[in-house]
Amino acid sequence: MRRLAVSSIAVIALAAAACSPDESTFKDSAEDFIEDDDGEIATQAGLTFTDAACVEPESTEEGATFLCTATGSDGQAYEFPARISGDREFEITNVLPAGTTDDSATPGTATPGTTTDTTPTS
Repeated sequence: MRRLAVSSIAVIALAAAACSPDESTFKDSAEDFIEDDDGEIATQAGLTFTDAACVEPESTEEGATFLCTATGSDGQAYEFPARISGDREFEITNVLPAGTTDDSATPGTATPGTTTDTTPTS
C-alpha cells in the first residue's frame, strides 16, 4: 500500500467559546479540517478529501485519541488518526490509506494557516 508523504501535521485550535468543547466539537472540527480543499492536509497530500467521518473521542482530556476516515480525490479511502493535544486543540497525526496499521509518524506542530517542516536539518 502506498503511504502519503505528509511532511508536517497541524495542531488545530478550536474556536474560543464560553464553555469547554465537548467530544462532538472535536469530531465536527476534525471533519471540517479534513474536508478543507485549500487546507494543510489537501496541500500536503496533493489530494482533496470528502465524506469525512470521525468517531467522537471518548473524552476531551489531553492525549485522548480518535480516528477519522475520508475518501480521497483518487477514490481511495484514507484514515486520519487524531489526538487531543490541549484544552481546545487537536492534531491529525498521520494520513494513511485505510487499513494501514502504521501510525509511526511523529506529529508536527503548527498553528492554523501555517506549516512546520519536521524534516531533520544537517
